[in-house]
Amino acid sequence: MFVRWKHALLLMVAFVWSLSGYAAARNSYLYRTVVSVSPTGAGTVYASYVADDGHRIDNPTSSGNQYDATVRSYNNNVSVTLNATANSGYRFLRWVASDGTVISSTNSSPNTTLTYNTNGASNTPHYGFLGIGRYTEYTTRRSFSYTAYFAVEGSVVARVESGQEQVGTAVVADDEIIPGEEVTLVASTINGSELLGWAFDYWELNGQKVSESSEIKVTVPTSTVTYIAHFAKADTENYCFIRNKATGKYLKISDTKAYTAPTESNPTSSFNGSFTMQNATKAISDPGCVFILIGQGDNGGVKNASLICQGKSVGNQNGSVIITKALRVSPLNEGTYTISTVYSQGGNDYTLYFRDNNGTPDMAIATGETSEWEILNLNLATLNQYYFGAAPNALLERDGKYYTTLYTTFPYELQSGKAYYVNSESIKHEDEKVIVTCKEISGGKVPANQGVIIECDATDPSANKILPLAFTATDIPNLDDNLLQGHIKIQHGSRAGDGSTLFVLSSVGDAGLGFYRLSSGTAMPDNKVFVILDDELQNAAKNALFRFSDDAATGIRDMAPAVEKSGDAIYDLQGRKVEKTTRGVYIVNGKKLLVK
Repeated sequence: MFVRWKHALLLMVAFVWSLSGYAAARNSYLYRTVVSVSPTGAGTVYASYVADDGHRIDNPTSSGNQYDATVRSYNNNVSVTLNATANSGYRFLRWVASDGTVISSTNSSPNTTLTYNTNGASNTPHYGFLGIGRYTEYTTRRSFSYTAYFAVEGSVVARVESGQEQVGTAVVADDEIIPGEEVTLVASTINGSELLGWAFDYWELNGQKVSESSEIKVTVPTSTVTYIAHFAKADTENYCFIRNKATGKYLKISDTKAYTAPTESNPTSSFNGSFTMQNATKAISDPGCVFILIGQGDNGGVKNASLICQGKSVGNQNGSVIITKALRVSPLNEGTYTISTVYSQGGNDYTLYFRDNNGTPDMAIATGETSEWEILNLNLATLNQYYFGAAPNALLERDGKYYTTLYTTFPYELQSGKAYYVNSESIKHEDEKVIVTCKEISGGKVPANQGVIIECDATDPSANKILPLAFTATDIPNLDDNLLQGHIKIQHGSRAGDGSTLFVLSSVGDAGLGFYRLSSGTAMPDNKVFVILDDELQNAAKNALFRFSDDAATGIRDMAPAVEKSGDAIYDLQGRKVEKTTRGVYIVNGKKLLVK
């Protein structure tokens, strides 16, 4: 009886043991890792396995560079570490899988850990004695192959000149650095520093200047060499357009109207007309959209910044208008920035961001798409993409050339066409007539705050590009005694025709191109040129002929004498009002006018 009970007890224990083994079963997986070296003899490599969740690895074995391991685990995963050691005269580069995938970057640690799983492997169920410890055993091992690449000792290092780390970067652009082969070095300004005029200058090697190109290819030697990138601030001013990314419109300074400062209860601000937004077509020929950005560059953009436009400052500079707080220009993405300032109200600091609020610029605490701005640099390198240019009126034409006048608060250089001015030496008396010769400005470089006449071959600004120049430029001519005056409302206040002394470049019917009296009450446009003629000068101007300094080669080509601006009534001798004049005598404002 006891024997039967004992047998029954053994069977019950075996059954429970079997169920327990089934419930706690582990799966067994066989992995093979094959590692190799390139070039041969450059180093040694091996693979080491790590048990998953603390479960065991059954006696890892190796044969040559093949490493096998059977892993029993609940989670069906196992980690493997690839180990590489460079021999003397070599250095480790990277691990690469058999399919070409780079699994460790150049010059990273030679020891790389990967995780294997059982996806894609077949298996056959296998049961232990009396069903004890049921597990699955794979009949198809999972195999992995990797190659460790080494290189002969020798390298190229790129860095920035000491003290310029906040300005630019210098990198070796290639992953693989192998002596005897070429690598590419690239130097770039840090996002934000280029706003201050910083630009790459040259590469230095062993104290010698080797290239002025920001991207160069060099051959890797068998020793380690260091190339140093130098940056320089080309100009003291950085000219730019400021375009809203969301709306595509350009920021423009218009006048000195007061702005609404933020308060504790309403921590926002309105410019009340000090700024406007200009569409792209008009902005590229509008000096009111050309800003000079100055400040201190750092990794976060430009701090203590000011925006200077039309001779006035917005920000932290003396003579600031509209905003007297320092601005901050901070990069968001490539070429996209926020423009902000900080106000303190009621013991709290508020950061306010410029935005385009449905066509009206203002400042607000919240940021969004309309508070993202693009800084479009205006310099020689960007002329093919972003530019400021002259846009003459098609009616101001003579002999296939188009004319306009321009007055800016910054110096500039014409990229095509010619610029002229008039001084006292330009006025000569010949045969009882006054000859006014418009003098060409040599080299097309025009000083700041000078009114000029510009001659163009076309009316499109893209054909009449103008390059703003640094105020420190030394080769800008001095226009002594220039009689052409300029007008900007934000600088000079409102100005309008007085019906008497103010003359502007215009064209009237057959009389053609010349300086004509600005009608009474007509506003003087920004950035245009005028001359003031008193009674004596007006009497002389009635017989004045205008010509350009290069006309002598083909004879004098007379411009029309000064007459009333278009819009004033012109009558023939029969008292009939005429729209266009030909040769003859006309009555203008009760006075006779002879058109030759």
